Amino acid sequence: MRVGGLSLILALSLLVPSALPAQAVISSSYASLGSHPIAPGVSRDWGTVTAAAGRQSVNVVEVNPDRSGISFRASLARNRVTARQRTTDQALAYSREGRRVVATINGSTFGSWPMGHVAARGLNVRDRELLTAGRIGSTVGGPILGFGVDSRGRPMIGTPALDMQVTMPSGATGTVNRVNQGRLTDEAVLFTPRFDSHTWTDNNGDEFVIEGLDLPLEPTGTYHGRVAAVRRGLGDSPIGAGQVVLSATGQAALAYGSLAVGDAVTIKLTIEEGWRDVVHAVGGRELLVRNGVTEILPYRQAHVTAANPRSAVGITAQGKVILLTVDGRSSDSGGLNLEELAELMIERGAVSALNLDGGGSTTLAVRRPGDIEVGIVNTPSDGAERTIATTIQVISTIATGSVDEVLLSPKSASLYVGQTQQYAVKAHDAAYNGIAIDPAKLDWQVTNDGATVDAKALLTARKAGVHTVTAGIDGKEDSAELTVLADNSVPVVTPPLVQLRSGVTSPKTEAKLRVNWTAADEGMAPMSELQRRVNGGSWTSVSLTSSTATAANTRVAFGLSIQFRVRARDGAGNVSAWSLGPTVRVSLVDELDSAVVRSGEWLAKSSTSAIRGQYARSRTVGAQLSLAFNGVQVAWIGLRGPKHGPADVYLSGSLVTRIKLRNSTLLQRQVLYVSPLAGSATATTIAVRNAGTLERPRADVDAFLVLVPLD
Repeated sequence: MRVGGLSLILALSLLVPSALPAQAVISSSYASLGSHPIAPGVSRDWGTVTAAAGRQSVNVVEVNPDRSGISFRASLARNRVTARQRTTDQALAYSREGRRVVATINGSTFGSWPMGHVAARGLNVRDRELLTAGRIGSTVGGPILGFGVDSRGRPMIGTPALDMQVTMPSGATGTVNRVNQGRLTDEAVLFTPRFDSHTWTDNNGDEFVIEGLDLPLEPTGTYHGRVAAVRRGLGDSPIGAGQVVLSATGQAALAYGSLAVGDAVTIKLTIEEGWRDVVHAVGGRELLVRNGVTEILPYRQAHVTAANPRSAVGITAQGKVILLTVDGRSSDSGGLNLEELAELMIERGAVSALNLDGGGSTTLAVRRPGDIEVGIVNTPSDGAERTIATTIQVISTIATGSVDEVLLSPKSASLYVGQTQQYAVKAHDAAYNGIAIDPAKLDWQVTNDGATVDAKALLTARKAGVHTVTAGIDGKEDSAELTVLADNSVPVVTPPLVQLRSGVTSPKTEAKLRVNWTAADEGMAPMSELQRRVNGGSWTSVSLTSSTATAANTRVAFGLSIQFRVRARDGAGNVSAWSLGPTVRVSLVDELDSAVVRSGEWLAKSSTSAIRGQYARSRTVGAQLSLAFNGVQVAWIGLRGPKHGPADVYLSGSLVTRIKLRNSTLLQRQVLYVSPLAGSATATTIAVRNAGTLERPRADVDAFLVLVPLD
């Protein structure tokens, strides 16, 4: 909890030039589209701002750290510097009753350092433990950047100078340039067990294993230890529990040339005065705002002028903290450049602001009303949430209490009689802690008995009119409007259409059919009833996969006539008349039938698995077997196998498709091809032509099926 005072904004003499305050670059101020509370003193607002690249989508979380029970925390992916984890997963890993993460934003930039490991840049501290520290670039690069909070919850943004020295037995000292980051040329780096189990370094330097220190390291402190191992010209040292590794290369290594096993060393870390009490800190990419004006540090032209998705943290003159994201890299929101981002932060009231990692890393997640955990509210430009190194988390330590508010959704719905609507009910306490609700324990009321609601919050409309739906629990309730429309229309049903099924194995004596129809109504999808009759006999029901299905699979013996009819009933009880389909017959034409014409060599092959115990086989490329038929559809039944090659199918002399017949095992009675369904019976010829190869010369025909209309 913050106990008073404005945020501390540090100003240092930097080694890089700053940009002059920019002229106005936001053409249209931020326009809010909505807001909601997150926790006491914490709220979210979302809206748009117009800049050079057009209108941009913005999400803002404002935090008052003066509120009791609200604090900030730095999160580290999987508790290891070299790990990465999604922003929401880091929140879920820490959040529990009594310490809920209620808002979180991605933190430090990170990337592959030498040897390929990942580590966060800038200053990163968690629970006073120094996770990483280092300038943005090399020793002469940009400043160390950070957003931090002290033990009183006071937020600060700045460029905190960190002095790190190692004193050796001779009294000589050496400088440490980084903690738990990659070792660059002429640098010395201190690796702690929080980094990883080893240093990931190459052999272009010396490494010293030091033990006996009182770990963990803090940004300010003096630590005494002893050299346990010296590894000259060697890298990738193991980091044991209770150990640190000092790794130095080039000019930096010269200062440690005399260190030997057993030497006592003193490591002294000193962060500048305003940051001595820092408890949590997350590194930044660029400073955006200082003393209420734009000041981008370090000023790198290519980085400043590029429009990208952005994440930023700022502090207002009243000590409130702003977490802000801007979507980018999409047609809906292209992103902001750094000058635009700085101006937006100033418009939101920031007197100091820091640019965090952006691009695909930009992520903001908050606890929505009635939710227990956070969920993403911005649109990540990668299309999904990216794994990252660190995050800034807003924590509520307020214990969950009794239900204070019930939230029913949707707030309005329009249904026909018989239609259903799934409702969702959430609840939270006075501190906006989400409370899980069992729908079966809710008290549901619908005025005028206009609908019923089951134990799973599924509403069924019963009576026309405008009604109020109310859900209540523990003396709290919420209401929604329901409009139920009268459904006086009869469902409209089209005649069922019969087709031969393709891609199946044919029975020996029956044809597999597919029946399709449509059923429409003003209200919900009507319930269909399908019947069939064979050879003009009595009507029998056909099973459907669901009450609203509009298709069914069935069978009929070869040579028999079959007819289907369908009707539909809507939720209001309106029933259509039967819609009658045409009468059809499936005619089997065996390969031995006199109507089949052969050209080229075709051999008769006996098989108990074949239709009528026999099929025709060709091993000659170009051999053809054809049938002239009069119907609305034709199917070719044949075989697939290891020695089968392709075959071409012709209709009325025109090539329509090539069928691949190869399969690792022999498969008989395969419906290999079904022609398009014709509107009426026409005289057509189907021909199967062997298009095999020397290695796979086979093509087989077992039978043809012809769908013949009888009406």
